[in-house]
Amino acid sequence: MGSRPKAIRWFDRLSFPIEIGATVVGLAMVWHFTDISTSAIGGATIGIVGARLWQPVKRRFGINNGWGKIPIGLALFGLGIYSLTYSEGMVVIKIGFLLVGGWLVLDGLYDLKSGAGATVSGSPNPMERFGDAQIVGRAIEREPQSADELISTVDLSRHRIEGALEILVKTDAVSKRNDQYYAQFEDRSIGDALKKAPSRATNRVSTLPERILRPFRLFGL
Repeated sequence: MGSRPKAIRWFDRLSFPIEIGATVVGLAMVWHFTDISTSAIGGATIGIVGARLWQPVKRRFGINNGWGKIPIGLALFGLGIYSLTYSEGMVVIKIGFLLVGGWLVLDGLYDLKSGAGATVSGSPNPMERFGDAQIVGRAIEREPQSADELISTVDLSRHRIEGALEILVKTDAVSKRNDQYYAQFEDRSIGDALKKAPSRATNRVSTLPERILRPFRLFGL
């Protein structure tokens, strides 16, 4: 049976506390430069940390992404309005809260209305998807296999195997002929190819402007 690479397991363990620490430091800097009260920043810190806890809960139970974006957006928008009541501080940061908060609310509504934010129960995070692709890729390097054969070859669910195969096909690491998947490379490993593939963090919109404008489709734009 396959197993997840040790480096990826350690990354998963450390990524969450690192992100939480970076969030707290970032909010402390905002407090310093905007002169917002300590209680307001404390409330924002609790809200944002709670939003990070939302990520594993969302994947565990298959909850639409939109339900997580809307409360964060409203909180940031409210923080922006609150900060504007203070004459001191950098106005550009305060307006930034309003813009980002408003955009998150619209993006969350778009996720809910269009179904684009749907999450499959038990779905992995981006690093886990990359690790899954490495595991499945190594199995295919040993011998061509079908999706059904991979279920008995690697220690992953069918849903995660299918997601890994999607990444491998998108990055041209494997090709599909009939029901069998074949490794594309003889001069290097699939793992090396994945590390250099710009699309290994899948499920993202192709261009930044398109991603920014996506929620405005709610208005027919």
